[in-house]
This record gives sequence, C-alpha cells and structure tokens, in this order.
Amino acid sequence: MNNKFDYILELFYAIYSIDFPVEISYGLDGLSKIQISKGDTSFFDGDSAQPETVVWKVWNEEKIPFLFDGNDEKEIIGVVNGQVIINYDIIASSFFFLSGWQEYKTQQKDRLGRFPYSESIQYKLNLVELPLVNYYFDILKQALEQVYDKELKVKLWGDGEYGTFISHDIDLCESAWKQGSLSELARGRVSSPFYLLSKKLFSNDDWFNFDLIMELEKRHLAKSTFYFLCENKKVNNYPNADYDISDKKFLPVFDNILKNESELGIHGSLGTSNDAAKLKLEMRKIPGDIEGGRFHALVYDIHKTPDIIEEAGLKYDSTLGFAEHIGFRNSFCFPFFPYDIKNDQPYKFLEIPLMVMDATLKMKKYMGLTPDEAGKAISSLMREVRKFNGCFSILWHNNFYSNYKFSGWREIMEQVLQEGSTEGSRYFTGKEISDIYRSQMR
Repeated sequence: MNNKFDYILELFYAIYSIDFPVEISYGLDGLSKIQISKGDTSFFDGDSAQPETVVWKVWNEEKIPFLFDGNDEKEIIGVVNGQVIINYDIIASSFFFLSGWQEYKTQQKDRLGRFPYSESIQYKLNLVELPLVNYYFDILKQALEQVYDKELKVKLWGDGEYGTFISHDIDLCESAWKQGSLSELARGRVSSPFYLLSKKLFSNDDWFNFDLIMELEKRHLAKSTFYFLCENKKVNNYPNADYDISDKKFLPVFDNILKNESELGIHGSLGTSNDAAKLKLEMRKIPGDIEGGRFHALVYDIHKTPDIIEEAGLKYDSTLGFAEHIGFRNSFCFPFFPYDIKNDQPYKFLEIPLMVMDATLKMKKYMGLTPDEAGKAISSLMREVRKFNGCFSILWHNNFYSNYKFSGWREIMEQVLQEGSTEGSRYFTGKEISDIYRSQMR
C-alpha cells in the first residue's frame, strides 16, 4: 500500500498547499505525531468490486462510511501519549473511491459500455451526493491542525471561496428548427415552427447560440470551456454531432470563444474513448493546442480510456460523472490524477470530475426533474462543494439555453451563476485548472 498511501497524501498536500514537514504514518508505529490506523487492505489483493460491510460514523454533521474497518465503537480521532491517532482507515477508503476500484473490478456495463450508476456503492449506500473523500481528508486536516497548530486553507482558487468549472458539450446546434418545432407543435404553438425555420434560413439556428452563452457568462465575470464534436456520422445508430466542424461559420465562433478567455476542447465522438488515433485526428480539426476534453455520452472504460487520453497527449479530462444521477462518481469534489491500478501508479493527466449534467436532471430515464426541482438539487450539491472549498463542475449543453424544447432551463443556469457569484466562487477553464494543479504538486 506504500504507493497508494503516497498517492493519497500527494492529493491532500496539493489541495492544502502544505509546505512544512509533517509526520504521518500509515499504521500504528508508536512514533509518528499522526498515525492512521490501517484496515483490512488485503481487499486490494483480491477481485471483489466492493467491500461487503462498512462502519458508519458521524463527521462534520454527516453519517459517513468507513469501508475497511470492523469496529464502530472507536472515536474517529484519539490521542495516545501525545500522539494523534486516526482510528479508521481513511487512506484505503479514499483510495477505493479515487482509483475507481469498483469500476475496475466490475464486469457490468450499459449498452454504451459505461459503468452503471446502479452498480456503484454510492447507489447502494445512497451517498452519491456526498464527496466522501473530502470528509476523510477533513479528518486528516483536523488532525494536522491539532498537532501543528496551523490552520490549513485551500489556496487553489485565488481570492475565491471555491472554484467553478462550466463546460458546454456541443452536440446539437443546427436542429432547433426540427426538434424545437416538434416540441412547440405538441404544445399547440403553431406559429413557432415558422419562426424557427425562418431563423434557420436567414440567420442561424436557434441552438447556434454561442454569443448568447458568452454574454450571459460575462455578466457574472465567468468563463467556460466549449467541447466540440468532430464527427457527424452515427455509431451503432447513436448520434454524434448534427453539424460539420469544418464549416467556415465556426471560425468566428472559435475566435469569439478565445477572445472571451474561454477555452476550446475536444468532445471525443463515440469510439474515440478506446481509439487514440481517431481521437488525435479529431483533435486536429479544432484550431490551437487542445489540452482537454470530454467523451461524448460520458463513455469511459477504466481499462482503456485513461491510456487513450495519455496517448493522445491530453493534459486533462472531464468525463467522470454518472449520466444517471448528479453527484460524485469518485466521491471527491476536487480535480485529481486518476490511478493506474495495473501499474500501481497515478496517471499524468488530470481528471476534473463532472458533478452536474443538465440532461441527467431533465431526462425521464435519469432523474426526470422539473427546472425548479433541478435548481434545488444543484444548489444542494454546490453547498457540499463550498463546504470543502472545492471545484464545482457543471455541464450545460448549448441547446438547454434555448426556449424551444428546453424552456425554463436557461434560467436554472442563470441561478447557478448568480449563486456562484454571491457565494464567492471564481470561474476557471479546464486548462487553467490543469495548470493550477500541476503548479501545486510537490
């Protein structure tokens, strides 16, 4: 477990910018100022996807599970002979979630090859909306503050209380005249299709709304990242883009995005998550140096995709979220370096975990919420991120800014921006977050 222990500590140090020597042992050595009790780590020598039993304790007003301990009668932090003892294995529990161990050892996949939310321990314990690893880190933070009499603060976000990463997957920007018209007709609004068709013919499709998005973000001093699809052919009857990325009409769009200090990224089409050559080919279709992306439909195979990302030369990814439910797929509200379980070492690319996707909230096969219900769910998740000064990550597709088929959803994004500004968030592109993290690693 030595490499795993070092991996967890490096992530902890990066968050709290610890620049003084500390004594932390993994296991009760009777010597170190802080000692973390080691649980049943033989679990990681086997093929089980999830531990069979957990211990529940209350920390920071939440009931949280410890995965590799059998005694629930101990206090979480104790003092013995002047040494601080953390009585539960926060290292193994943190590693379980951050490494994606359950995905690595599970054979179950949905029709797109994704790890199903219903197979996750977060689903089974009903804890997907809690960043559990941050609660474990908070235990270590309190122990360090107690021993070294220093207040540990997150210094990643400049003068911000927390960071916000807004991204837009550009799947459909030429289809409002069709899909929007059908939606309007179903509501008895017979004049709308004529408006949408005329707008398509004489200007731009209503979903070709990049200027609207950037204007809204500028009002809140925000910036964002736009991920473009570079394939418009279906794969196994599943749609990719409804546009041709080589169309010259996109050139001023790209220019405006960059002028607004936002970012261009790659939205890898279906199949690229296990095909580095195709991913690199698509990256070349977008101007400039592309440093990050997200795979279409959140397709990510833990056995293949991390190696594809590294081979393609991407510095960061932002695919890891559950399509079926908002929350924390890796139970963490900060970016992190994924772990190569096979080679027992971290990967070089940064993962900016996806916490909220608009389609997750709206679609009946997922959460099926109304805009008002969605707004409340997002706000609750934002409070969890703020609790730890983390990085709130939200995906809002460009068509969700339109009143046609998606009426009421732009207002929810406006609420998110307003709440972020009011609560002291600062906004970052994926590239900026990647640069910040690399500067913090020891």
